[in-house]
Amino acid sequence: MKSQSRKINSRRKGKEGELEFARLLNDRFGPTANARRSQQFMGTAQSADITSNLPFHFEVKRCDKLMFRDWWSQLRSEATDKTGVLAFRWNNGPWIIAMDADDWCNVVRESDFFCTECATNTETNHGSKN
Repeated sequence: MKSQSRKINSRRKGKEGELEFARLLNDRFGPTANARRSQQFMGTAQSADITSNLPFHFEVKRCDKLMFRDWWSQLRSEATDKTGVLAFRWNNGPWIIAMDADDWCNVVRESDFFCTECATNTETNHGSKN
């Protein structure tokens, strides 16, 4: 009976974490983000935890035990159409985002922060990635 209770609590906690993270995205990016829990809409094994207009596949975890390798493996196998982002937090902790370093560099490169001159210097010094 105790393991059944933990399973239900884990699911509830996961659902609450997904809703909380979707609210965070909508608060930070406004209505254009259109972030919502996707399980109720898609429900497939490959579906992201959060569906949004952002160019990311979100895997959301909220728990006390950090199982980063398992979560990362899940994200890598599921994020096939968008850039994978792992969002996680423990109880009373901040949301933390993890993503592949090359993906993060691409996000920075496409942001307003990264100027044309910087892009030219980077391609000249390190070669461009196609």
